[in-house]
Amino acid sequence: MQEFDQVVIGASFYGCGLAVRLGGAKILEPSCVVGADFALTFNGGAGWDAEPEHPDAAAYLSMLRVHRALDDAGRAAVAAFAPLLAEWCRKRALDIELSCSVVAIDGQDLHVMGVDGPKIYRARQIHDALPKTGSRQYLTGLVAGPEGLEDGRHGGFVLRQSLYTGEYYARLECSGEDGWENARRTWHQRWAQRPEALRDCRLMLIGTRFDLCNYPNPVAALAAGLLGKGENK
Repeated sequence: MQEFDQVVIGASFYGCGLAVRLGGAKILEPSCVVGADFALTFNGGAGWDAEPEHPDAAAYLSMLRVHRALDDAGRAAVAAFAPLLAEWCRKRALDIELSCSVVAIDGQDLHVMGVDGPKIYRARQIHDALPKTGSRQYLTGLVAGPEGLEDGRHGGFVLRQSLYTGEYYARLECSGEDGWENARRTWHQRWAQRPEALRDCRLMLIGTRFDLCNYPNPVAALAAGLLGKGENK
């Protein structure tokens, strides 16, 4: 059994920031990438003009701009979020175990399933940094379409152009009670009935998890973790 002083569940943007704040924490992430709360939901973020509340969050924002993953209009390349966060984490020597799901928590013991099978970790403190389910959840598809489509509501979808011309994020609000399979089915049904303005668009990919909109953008989520805001233990 391995023992740690601090364990953070979830290498979300918030979780990675929290781990830096705690210092020396072990991070357990159920998905195969860091920052899945934005990277796998196709959430391109909003409110990018707000000043980062922490210098380490400002450093990540600078990385996005240097790598041309975010323009002055706030249009982002979601595909860049995870690799740039991974580099941000590497520079801060964070201990992250990917594809590692917490099956059960018994006191200070975490029963986990990783790529090498089941095991038990013990921690003095356990911090839950997974995205929190609220009254709203969204499912977003990445679509290709004609240049010049307007951002905003088109039927049930909210459309936002990505960083790249002719590429858009089409977001649909789902009921908080919708399960994953039903939400995906609803998305495809609504897409088949999309407004005329979107008829020439084609679906390329759909997010692999719900966007729970806990934070407006990755930088805000990172700053919240770095400052310890909204922490759940």
